[in-house]
Amino acid sequence: QMEVAKALCDRVAVMEDGKIVEENTMEALFLQPKEPATRKIVRGFDEDIPLDHFAALAAGPVYRLGFRTDTVMRPLISDISRRFDIGVNILAGNINALVSGDVGYLVVSFDAESEAASSAIRFLQESGVEILKLTNGGDIHA
Repeated sequence: QMEVAKALCDRVAVMEDGKIVEENTMEALFLQPKEPATRKIVRGFDEDIPLDHFAALAAGPVYRLGFRTDTVMRPLISDISRRFDIGVNILAGNINALVSGDVGYLVVSFDAESEAASSAIRFLQESGVEILKLTNGGDIHA
């Protein structure tokens, strides 16, 4: 039960067919799941992203931004919008309360793939945000 694990555990192991396939902190599992079984559990729990729908609607690439406890409450989206004069479309999002702190994600698209978008991505990475490119102008990556 993921709800129980979120409320009680700071580390967790994911099992598939009776074998441990991944073990890590809850924060790491939510932000950077490495194994398909873990991605299925985490994404099935906190998001149902219709990537093909987002890819068709977005003018530019679609990204999943993962926020750790120290970044989840910072106004980073408004910061990049002002700093780099770029439009950011928020497509989905969620915050999960874990024993170790809050983690969250946003699925966003920028108004175009440009130098400003690249600079915004670099700024987010330098600020501690985990970045996963999901689409590139309609091509699905995740």
